[in-house]
Amino acid sequence: MTDSAEYEADGYWRGPIWAPSTAIIEDGLRRAGQVGLADLISERFRGLCERSGFAENFDALTGEGLRDRAYTWTASCYLTLAREAEERTRSRLQ
Repeated sequence: MTDSAEYEADGYWRGPIWAPSTAIIEDGLRRAGQVGLADLISERFRGLCERSGFAENFDALTGEGLRDRAYTWTASCYLTLAREAEERTRSRLQ
């Protein structure tokens, strides 16, 4: 939470959005039956990547890419979330 005393906008693990932890949270929510929230997180993260690229991490308030601007784990998480979203859409249409 950005209003926490522990939050630092560029505090490495204390502020920015990271792809691996986002993917883990999205998966855990989905497995726990919180599908709507998991869908929202997936959509927002994919939109973030589409706007800001595949940076190592992202500013939690602005969405600006931080650190390395071409990180493979970010791209991998994006591609996994996009594939899974596409599969869900296809299964709903069948």
